[in-house]
Amino acid sequence: MGNEGTRTIKTADRLLALVEALNELEQTGVTELSDYVDIPVSTTHQYLASLETNEYVIKQDGKYQLGLKFLEHGMKLRENSPLYENSQSILEDLAETTGEIAWLVVEEHGLAINFERVVGEHGLNKFRGHIGGRSKLHTHAAGKALLAKMSPDRVDKIVDDHGLSPQTRQTIQDREELYTELEKIREQGYSFNDNETVPGIRSVGAAITDSNDEPLGAIAVGGPDNRLDGAYFREELPELVLGAVNEIELKMSVDSPW
Repeated sequence: MGNEGTRTIKTADRLLALVEALNELEQTGVTELSDYVDIPVSTTHQYLASLETNEYVIKQDGKYQLGLKFLEHGMKLRENSPLYENSQSILEDLAETTGEIAWLVVEEHGLAINFERVVGEHGLNKFRGHIGGRSKLHTHAAGKALLAKMSPDRVDKIVDDHGLSPQTRQTIQDREELYTELEKIREQGYSFNDNETVPGIRSVGAAITDSNDEPLGAIAVGGPDNRLDGAYFREELPELVLGAVNEIELKMSVDSPW
């Protein structure tokens, strides 16, 4: 029985490895995919046949790629989220007011997940990212805002699991420096990203919490450092972000008239 259970887990791991590989390769043949994940060609073909039968992959001209059924699941999950429902209009207002890109970010498995994005009038196409994108929490404003709301043990676990690899020269790479930064964020209620994710890009973030001060997600507004500068970056924009967070928390409150 124990061996059977192990085989079942290994089978699931292999299947998920194929899905991840298809996401990275985008479109590939059986042999290339087999080499990429180090699974025999015959086994790879069987997995692909099962995924195709269940409409999770499509085959065109002998090449395989992920199907849109994954999108259906992700969109349903997002649309059923109270956080998404209560944040949408406020995120739109924030993007319109600032003219920049406003993000809604959540944490899952110790990573930041882009849950929603609204692009303002001056939002830069080059740095828009994409919905569902995953990144390390310590590399940007929304992620650091979320970390600041977590227990020290939880932060330690995330750093142990994912490390502190840099995105730029400005990214925090030292554990103690991160802890000092998180303490500052706790005191002021918002976080900064000063060229830590992409050179030339800054952002301001703040966490959205429930009635027990547990993090539900975070909002961030980002743009080029020539626009996000001086008092606007350090004082005015944090107030706008905190105001948006407060509105969302009120809408999500059980006692809220909304």
